Formats: sequence, C-alpha cells, structure tokens
Amino acid sequence: MYFCRKYKTLNLTIIGNSSASPRPDRRPSCQALEHNQSVFLIDCGEGSQFQLIRYHQKLRNIDHILISHLHGDHFYGIIGLISTFYLNKRIKPLHIYSNEKLKSIIDIQLEITETILSFPIIYHDLVPAKSEVIFESETLLITAFPLNHRIPTHGFYFEEKSLMNNASENKSFAYCSDTLFDPTIAEYFQNVSLLYHEATFGDEKVESAALKFHSTASQAGEIAKLANAKQLIIGHFSAKYNDPNILLDQAKCIFNNTEIATEGKYYAI
Repeated sequence: MYFCRKYKTLNLTIIGNSSASPRPDRRPSCQALEHNQSVFLIDCGEGSQFQLIRYHQKLRNIDHILISHLHGDHFYGIIGLISTFYLNKRIKPLHIYSNEKLKSIIDIQLEITETILSFPIIYHDLVPAKSEVIFESETLLITAFPLNHRIPTHGFYFEEKSLMNNASENKSFAYCSDTLFDPTIAEYFQNVSLLYHEATFGDEKVESAALKFHSTASQAGEIAKLANAKQLIIGHFSAKYNDPNILLDQAKCIFNNTEIATEGKYYAI
C-alpha cells in the first residue's frame, strides 16, 4: 500500500474508449483521473501517450498506472509511455498496480533495448479474485475488486476520505473494465458518484457477450441501477458499432443518466 499527503479533488478525462479491434475514430481503453495534480492513469492501451498529449495531460504528473488486466488493448501502450518518461529524464518513482506478470513483460523489453531507467518502478501486485485496498492517503482510498473475465481482471474504486466536511459530500469513481454481467460487483461501489462500465455489445448480442465474458449496454445500466450510481458512462465498444449512440439508447432505457465515455470528455466529479 502506498501512502501520501495531499488535498481533495477528483477529475476524470477519457483518453480512449474502444475495445480490442482498432478503429480510426476510437482508441483503446485509457482514462486519466486527477487527484490534486497527481494523475492516476487507468489502463494504457496502444497509443495512449499520443492521446494524453492530444488532450493536454501533463505526462510528468502521472505517478500511478493501474492496469485492469493483461489483454493488449488495456496495456500495450505502457512500455512506450515508460520510454518517454526515460527520454524526458524522469527521476521520481512510478507506481504500477497490475497482475504480477506485467513486471516480466516490461523487464524483457527494457533488457532487449538495453534501457536503464533513470527512475524506479514500484510494482504493486493485484491478487486475483480478491478485493483489497491498494492505495491510501489522507484524502483518497483506492480499492481493487475482482471482475468476471477470461483472465484475472480487476475494477477500481476511487473514494474521497472525510476530513472535516460531511462524508455525504465525498466524491467517488468506479471503473469496471472487461467483465461478464455480474450483479454482485455493485456491492463494491454503492452510491458511487460516477460509474464507468464496459458496454462492448448491444442487447442483440447478449449471447455473444456472455461467451466472450463481456457486457451489453443494458447490463451496464443494470449495474448502475443496482449500485445506486449518480451517473453512468459507457465505453469499450466493439468495432462493429459505427455509431455508439445505439448502445447509449439501450443503456438509457435501464438507467437514464447515462453518457458515452467520449474521448477527450472531462468530468469534474
């Protein structure tokens, strides 16, 4: 567990919102959650650093990278980002939270390129099928919780901690990456301020979604309702959908306060 001392604020920028197959108009999964000028990068699909620059994110503020699981569309961008940190002569530590196998993936690439980093990488291994606190400061708590996918996968719950103010005013954000529809996960983020949940398929593909351990748009809406979320944003759309508004309409039939996690969109949570 990592500890630090900072003040309160949560802001989210959508960096990429697509699933595995590339599209010219959508990029793989990546989101940037800012907490007091320190950025928590959530997943890091291919090309994420270009998107971060495009949407005016300061790379030097990225201190933490959380990887939900080791499918390429969620982590193929991380070695490029690490290389850029190295070229920019970064010296402060970088914290990576992921399945333990990611370290060996990164190490072999650094070894082959004969790269000796100017900064330490501190790895925090996520335990499969377990919910646990992975970060705590005076003002922020992050919990990793298990999702139901083909390989070990975690969601992340960011929750402001109370100082002198009313706890009911604390903001929170939950990130539900690739997962089979599983109503039990709503227990991990009850009354969340903002929920991101994958919506890879439309309702007409509910059987395909189950076979591939993904969710439909309506199922994302069901999770938001079960969690009593204030707002839902959906993403990770299959490349087969040219217009994700079709998926938005389906989700809104279940949970009206739903938006598409549009790339570049900023949320002051």
